[in-house]
Amino acid sequence: MKEKIEVIVICGPTASGKTAMAIDLAAKVRGEVVSVDSVQIYRHMDIGTAKPPRSVLDACRHHMINIIDPDQRYDAADYGDEAMSAIGDIAARGKTPLLVGGAGLYFKAILEGFFQGPKADPLLRSRLEAELTEQGPAALHAHLCRIDALSAKNIHINNVRRVIRAIEVFEKTGVPMSVLRKEKVSSRLIIREKIFLDPPRQQLYADINERTDRMFNDGLLRETAGLLTRYGQYAPGLGVLGYREAILCLTGEMREMEARDLVKKRTRNYAKRQLTWFRHQALASL
Repeated sequence: MKEKIEVIVICGPTASGKTAMAIDLAAKVRGEVVSVDSVQIYRHMDIGTAKPPRSVLDACRHHMINIIDPDQRYDAADYGDEAMSAIGDIAARGKTPLLVGGAGLYFKAILEGFFQGPKADPLLRSRLEAELTEQGPAALHAHLCRIDALSAKNIHINNVRRVIRAIEVFEKTGVPMSVLRKEKVSSRLIIREKIFLDPPRQQLYADINERTDRMFNDGLLRETAGLLTRYGQYAPGLGVLGYREAILCLTGEMREMEARDLVKKRTRNYAKRQLTWFRHQALASL
């Protein structure tokens, strides 16, 4: 039986100060941060996701940030698999994983029902990526279908990241990923400490409003315009809160002040949903 890994959880609504607390704690416990955030996974989306600045990322190693492009699809299954690999890597180097964020579904992906797959194999992945380049996604998906029909059924042909991962799991273990996912094993994680940030509502809303204004002042519209040119309006990443309102502003459907106010309102509503989820669902299982 594999030894269980001790982790520290820092959770709470958006704009509640999780990153600052994580950086301070990481220095004390020799920790590294595993971001549990559903939008900071996107590369090139820095301002609108309130991503930590480069100085912070350099001072304390972060995982699960800047891992996919805005036009790629990514779900909780992808996240749970890769986050568990990151957690295992941190622990193997004698450091403490800090799970930090506010994405309830991603926390659930880590803590419930996702198997600990084998570590990524760079050589194997390079071979599969070459196969993708030479033969296309249909051929790669057919490859998966031959070895793991159930996973192939559940993974879209164009979600090449997950297709490659499923093939990799089979080639490394000899067992289809769909079979491994069905094995209900107890969590490999022990939560050493959990910190739930729940600031006074008025302060939280004031911080959300201030952060939204700072995003626009720092160039959210400029960032969004560049992303539109590069990835197009229908890229999955551009549908997230903040960017979709910026697009309405750029297309002339909304004035900037209206966009700011709408982002503030929707972010406050999102924070309320996060608080409800953590209080009534997550904290009992954390």
